[in-house]
Parts: sequence; structure tokens; C-alpha cells
Amino acid sequence: MASVFTTIYDSLSFGNVLLLLLLLLMLHYLMVLYEFRNMPPGPRLTAFPVLGNAFSLDFKAEKLTDAFQSNGLRTSKRKYRSRSSKTSNLAQSAACSSLEEPSFDVSLSGEENVEFPEENHSDSAKGRFDFNNYAVVCNCCGHKINPWSLENIIAAGYWPGSPKDLSYLFDQNLFRQWDFLQKRLPGTSEVSFVKALGDLSESKGRAPTITANTFNRSFKEWKFCTYEVQITQGLSWMECPTCSLYQHSCHVDGNMKLYRYECSGTQKRSCYYGSAFISQKADVDCHIKNVYAKAPRSKNVKDSMCGESHWKAAQNTARRRAKLDETGLEIAGCRHGLAQWAVNMYQGEIYGYAHFLQSQRMFPAGVEFFWEDIVCKYWKWAAKVGGSEMTMKPALSVMHAKAHKWSCQVLWGGRWQEGSACTTGEEVEQINAHMSRCGNTTKYMLPEGRDELITEHALAWNKRKICAMVTSLVKRFERAVQMCDSSKKECDTILEEYNFEHKDVDILHWKKEIIKHANEDELISNSRRSISNTDNLKHQMEMLSFSIARTTTFINKQSDSSKQRTRLRKKIASERTQLNTLIDKYNVLIASDGGIPLTIDSVLTGDTPNDIDQSDEIPIRVKKIRIPTLQEEVIKLEDKLKSQVELEQPTTTTSDSLIVNNIQVDTAEQTVKYSCSKNDPAVINGKVALLKKGLFFCREQVQKAMIGFQEILHGNIVNITEILADGDESNNSGDENVDSDDSGDDGGADESSISADNYDNIVLMRPFNTNSMVWIWEFPYNISQSTYQGRNGSNACSIIALLIAEGIHQVNCDLDPSHAILPTPWVTLVCGCIKEGNALYDRSRASLPQRYLSAAEAAMVAGDRLDASIDQPLPVRVSDPHPPSTLRYQLLELCSNQCISCALFIVNGKTALFVGFGKEKLLLVDSHLHEQNGAMVILGKLCNVDNFVHAVQESLGVDNDTFGHFVQVTFQE
Repeated sequence: MASVFTTIYDSLSFGNVLLLLLLLLMLHYLMVLYEFRNMPPGPRLTAFPVLGNAFSLDFKAEKLTDAFQSNGLRTSKRKYRSRSSKTSNLAQSAACSSLEEPSFDVSLSGEENVEFPEENHSDSAKGRFDFNNYAVVCNCCGHKINPWSLENIIAAGYWPGSPKDLSYLFDQNLFRQWDFLQKRLPGTSEVSFVKALGDLSESKGRAPTITANTFNRSFKEWKFCTYEVQITQGLSWMECPTCSLYQHSCHVDGNMKLYRYECSGTQKRSCYYGSAFISQKADVDCHIKNVYAKAPRSKNVKDSMCGESHWKAAQNTARRRAKLDETGLEIAGCRHGLAQWAVNMYQGEIYGYAHFLQSQRMFPAGVEFFWEDIVCKYWKWAAKVGGSEMTMKPALSVMHAKAHKWSCQVLWGGRWQEGSACTTGEEVEQINAHMSRCGNTTKYMLPEGRDELITEHALAWNKRKICAMVTSLVKRFERAVQMCDSSKKECDTILEEYNFEHKDVDILHWKKEIIKHANEDELISNSRRSISNTDNLKHQMEMLSFSIARTTTFINKQSDSSKQRTRLRKKIASERTQLNTLIDKYNVLIASDGGIPLTIDSVLTGDTPNDIDQSDEIPIRVKKIRIPTLQEEVIKLEDKLKSQVELEQPTTTTSDSLIVNNIQVDTAEQTVKYSCSKNDPAVINGKVALLKKGLFFCREQVQKAMIGFQEILHGNIVNITEILADGDESNNSGDENVDSDDSGDDGGADESSISADNYDNIVLMRPFNTNSMVWIWEFPYNISQSTYQGRNGSNACSIIALLIAEGIHQVNCDLDPSHAILPTPWVTLVCGCIKEGNALYDRSRASLPQRYLSAAEAAMVAGDRLDASIDQPLPVRVSDPHPPSTLRYQLLELCSNQCISCALFIVNGKTALFVGFGKEKLLLVDSHLHEQNGAMVILGKLCNVDNFVHAVQESLGVDNDTFGHFVQVTFQE
């Protein structure tokens, strides 16, 4: 026995020992391979995972290289990613605890133990992708992980074709793309868009078929859910923020292009949006029945005439078409161009639809002026119906008034109504220009689908209008001021030319005389009177000449067949013959009076003798009467801007309390399938997050308004013109458009109408709490050390704090609580120091520790940019039995000098800057993110240092017992 050990001992060498270890290791792995021989290829559970993966052989492989390359779950996932790179994010790993070593099967769909569809279809902006499902199953306990749950799919950014069948998935980015395209290009075919996606898939060698019905149903459900999310956020696009407290005007007009064919189908369900925009048919029909019981329809065709113009909308007779169900849409909009209410028309444009909007929508909303194209006819009929809504003031649309007789323009015209300012009463025309293009597709839809699509277009239109509201109001105010000044100068010039003074032109007396004559003319025109043969011939010749001119234009522009052109040419020839006959009769009648005879050419060109003495020059009285109207517009706009600024001033109510109150109100309501009223903490937290997001959007809008309105109210119109130069593309300059939105038929500027450099740097002030003598300025989310200029994270807070301290010391800038907006020098200082501090940190990142920097380390990184001495850090906290160790004590010491003193406060890995302004004020500058806000500036009076410390503690999230380093910084004089 001893000889054996002697032999073994003699043979021990380094090489022999290493060889023995290798043999034992190989034996171990052979045993492992035999034990796991029935397990699919994958990583082995061995003591050495790296070698275990290397020996993960596929025994069914034809080649040895294939056996080594087919290693396990990771390879399966990689193959799966090659089929659909996006959806592979849904894959999850499995974990199971057992006494035995568990093994796993990665099962593709089609095997017996997997209850998933065999094939999945994913549609994105790049077309259709087909891939197989898979499941992860534990062989020991049988636990199976389902990565295709509805929650996982939606969280990954997809939307199911059906909640019960997850074989069809749609990328939500595809839905957003189609939604934006549809709202910017009304009338675009959804089926054609789906076919285009199929063509894209086919061009890449994939299956081209995308089911249009599935896409349509899934897209609708996604839009409904998005709408409910916006409601939860507190965003209502159907309410004009400018008209929310007091609505001055509302214009009503019908759109006959939004009809719908009766053969398209009958209603199968109610509209998801209810009466958010389009009122319910039952309510409208009931109202129509009641009002026409009081004021029956008139069968007198002459009621549609105003002067020499015939208005179809004034006929007030039912005009149903055999092939149509809805014959159009009656829309009401405010003077800022928002679509507020609408009703479907089934009998043509009768008065009853406008009366429903007036009595059921406008009057309860407190609208003052009712604008319509034929208000001179409508208001007389509405007086027969009666009602409290008749206290509203009627006004005739400015441009449509040009086609009414002169007495109607004086008595009903918007420019002649006191208090109407420069409202045009044509706002819905702009809305109709956009909505009419939806008629290409809505006429083939079901009633509920048509109402939903029109409502969605109204929501998108209003959203663009609201986001561009600040630009619109500022430009309107500027234009009104300029036009008022130019009208005054023009009037003064004319008066000086004729040696008149203002007292010699009594405009009010002249206006009363005109109104008196207009009333007399109205009475005469309403009575029956005989018409001379000469006047009758003039009227007939005018109508024939107009018909010939219109038919000629129609031939050149709209006729698309030779038969149609031939028919129109015959009509022109017949009308010219009739016109020649009338001219001959007219010349015979005026020959005895020595009148100038007419020719057919002079009649067609409009060069008649009666027009020789007419002049296009506007009388001085008309020019002078414009001035009070423009002054009314300026006053009303200024009052509106002041009220908005006062409304938007920060209040003591915190956003969190508003959110909680809002949630408590809404928990009892559940009206639609995508709303939820559960009191589950997860649901409440989700609602709070959505409300905070909506609140963040509102604050951004307030920031836009504050800078624009403040500049105007302080009389600095030149600066605001430069700021808003990029707001809207179009710029109308006519008198009649002084109150228009300058935004084209697509809603004008959107959210980006004001550049970020101008409104994102608006920092509003809010008091910390009531009577606290502490004020807080909160920067937007994108202005912090972690988010400025698209950055994602930063550890440069100590460097930034030192740079800000250096800037305050050099500029010696002060801050006063009277500034509702943080002064521009402070904003520039904070933004510039954040940018420079991040740049310094990035350049020195390789040599810096992976943590926050101390004050001394930050000073070394700043280098020559900083000329200061750093004191030793003092450990302080909010509450401590030893007074010198409290933050309050050190802040009082910081303000003991008459000059400006600075100190860094490093706590919880974050650095903030304290600044003491003598024995008066204390200041905190923190460049970090604060939930939905960015950097923060806190100002407090030294006499209320306790409230200041409390505000600092809350903003920094510091407990009473948390120690921090208080480091005083001294700058060289």
C-alpha cells in the first residue's frame, strides 16, 4: 500500500494533475449529456454555464456544426425576432422553483400542449408581417407562460384586431399615422390606404392581404379608447377656452355636401360620441315638431327674396331627396373658428334646425350675437315661435350681406350692430371648407359611422385651433390696432383735404338718418307696389345677362362631355335671342325720353348708362363709421386678454388636490366601455398620471398665452410681432377679415405654431402656500440638467450650481416676487449654465467618478471658468438638537453679510444652490427634474425663513433627519 502511494507521489507533476482534472471534467459532462438526452437543445444546468452552453449539442442535427449552433432558447428567440423584430419584445422568460432541476420546452404553435392560433399577422407602417406563436412550458410543473395576453400586446405598442382573437395585431404607430393623414386629408379612402399597405408588403415579398373590415373595426376601437384617455386627462376639444366664460358670437350655416345615401344602410347602433358634437336625432325631431306647430312653413316663394337676390336657405320648405337620408349638416361655430355644435338635416336647410341650435345650445351657453346668412328672414320667423332666446342679438354675416338689399345691410348687417366689433359672421364657412371634403366617404357610411367620423374631424379641427389660439388672438389684436390707426389717419387726411374738422361730421346723426330711411324702405318693399315696364325690362335683362355669363363659365370649367357642352350652348343661344328681344323693347320705350339705347354687348359687359355716374370710392361717412367699430374690436380683445391673464394667474390650489377632486367626481360615472370607475389603487394612480399629463399640456398653453398677452397689455406690439412671426402662414389684410383666424381651411397652425425657443422659456410663478412669503418659479419639463436640448440624464448638478453662482455674482441680478414670469436674464442664466455644465462634465466624464461630484471636484472640473474658493463641507439637516447643524441656522449665517453670498447644498446625491441677498431674501436654484416640471427657483423672505426651509424640504424631497453637506462658496472680488 505504501508503494502505491509512493508511486502516485512520484508521478505527481503539474502536467499529470492537469490531465487528470481534464479527464474528470469530460466524464462529468458526458454524464450530464446522458442525463439530459431527452431535453431539447439549450443551455445545460451545470456548474460552468459557459462550458455547458458549448456542449449543448443537438443530437438530431445532420452536421456537427449545426449541433453546436442550435443552442437553445436564445437561438429560438433570435429566429423569432427575424420574423418580427417588434413583436419579439413580448417574449418572456420562465422561472419555476422545484426540488428537481427543472427543464423547459420552447413550444411553437401547432403542438398539442399549446392553445394559441397557429399563425399571427402583424400590420405596421411597413406592411404585413406573418409569424408563428410560441409558448414557454416547464416540463416539471407544467406551468405555461402566455406572452400573448391582451395587456402585454397593448403595453408593447400594438392593438388587437379583436380582444377575443389575437391572431391579428396592428401597430399603434400605424393607427396614429392613418389618423393624422385622415384628419389632414379629409375624404381619403381607408380601403385604399389598406390596399397601399398590402402593395408595400407585396413589394417586399410578403403576403399582401390585410383585411379592411378588421382594420376598420380595430381602428375605431383605438380611436374610442384614445378619446376616453383625453377625457380622463381633462382635455375637452369641444370647448373654446376664450369663450368659456363669455361667448360673444356664434355663426350658424348649413353644409349640403355632407349628405348620405339612403342605400348605404340603416343605423345599427348609437354613435359612440353621443351628442358631443352632433345632436341626437330624436331631440331634434321633437323640437322641429314643436316649433312648426307654432309657426307653420310658408309656401310663399317670395319670402326667399331679399332685394334682387334669391336665397334657397330662406325658403323654409322641406326639400327631401328620394335617394338621400341625411341631406346635410347644420354647424354652429364661435368667432374663433371652433366647431361647437351641429345637427343632421333630413329636410333640407329649414329654419327649425338653426332654431334648435339657437334655443338648445347657444342660449344656455350665454351667446350674445346670433349670426346667419339670412338672419333678416329667419329672425322674423323665430319671433313667431317666441321664447327667451329672442333676447339674443341678430346679425347678418358681413360677406353675405353684400348680396342683400341696402336696407337689409343697414338694419341687420354685422358692421352696423352696436357691440358686434369686427366679427365677420363667416367663421363656419371656414369649417365647412374642411368638412365638405369628408363628403367623399361619409355619403357611403352607416349613420353612426358618419357621425363618428365627422365628430372626430371636428375634434381634430378644434385641437389645432386651440393650440394656435394664442397666435390667432395676438395677431388679431395687432391687426385691429393697426387698422384703427390707419382708418383714423385716412379720415384725418380726407377732412384736411376738404377743410373740414371732426365736429363738422356728425357720424351718429348720419347713422340715425340712414337707419330711418332703411326702415322706411323696408316698409315699402314689404308692401305691394306696381313696377313700371322699364324697371321690369331692366330686371329681366339683368337676370338673362347673369345667366349667360354663368353658363359660359360653366362650359369652360365644369362640363365634361360634348353632349353637355352642346346643351349649354343651345341654352346660351336661346337666352341671347330673348335678351335681344328685351333690348329692342327697352330701346323703344326710352326713345321718346331721349334715353341712350342699349346693345347686347353693353348689357353683357355691364356698361349700361345707369352705371356711368356710379363711383367705387368709399364715402367719407362710411370710412369714419369704421373707426368706432375697430375701436370696439380693440377694446373687446384687450378685455379678453386681460381676463385670460387674470384667469391664468397661479393660485394657491395645488395640482394634486385638483386631480384628487376630479377623480372623486368621476368615480361614480361610467357611461362608455373604455371608461372605468373602479376604486382600485392601480386605476386611481393611472388616472392621476393621465390628469397630470393633461395638466402639463394646459400649463404649456398658459405659458404661450402669458408671454403673448403680457407683451400686448404692456403695449409692446413690435416684440410680439417678431415672436409670432412664424405662427401662421397666411395673413389676410382686408377689413372684412380682421376677425378671421388666418389659418386656412385646415385649421391653421398646430401645436408648433410658436417656436419652442420663445414659449418654452416662459417660467411662471406660483406661491408656495397662502401667506407663506415664498414664491416658486417652475421651468418646463424640457429645461433641466437631465432633459435640456434632448438630453437623457446628467450628473453635472454640482458644476451647474457653481456656474450659476458665478453668474449671479458677476451680473449681480436681483429677483422680486412681483414678477409673474421669471425675468429673461434669469432664464438665460439657468439655461446657459445647464448647457455649459453638461458640456464640461461630458468632456471630463472618463476621469470622473460614477457618482455626484463634491463641490471641490466640481470646481476642479470647471477650471478657469470659476474664480472662487470652496469652504469645508458642513453636515447639516432640517431638524437637529444642535442648532449650528440645522439648515435654518446655516441659511441665516449665509445672509449675515450685506453682499450676495452663495452656498452649495448636497443631499441625496443631488446638488442645489442657495443664494443670500443680504438680510432680505433667500434663493434656491435647483437644476434637477421635479416630476412634470424641470428646474426650479424658490424665493423667500428672510423673515419667513421657516416657510422657506419647508418649501426647500418639499421640493428636494428631504426628510428631517437626512444629513446633507452645506458648502459655502466665496468669489474673488
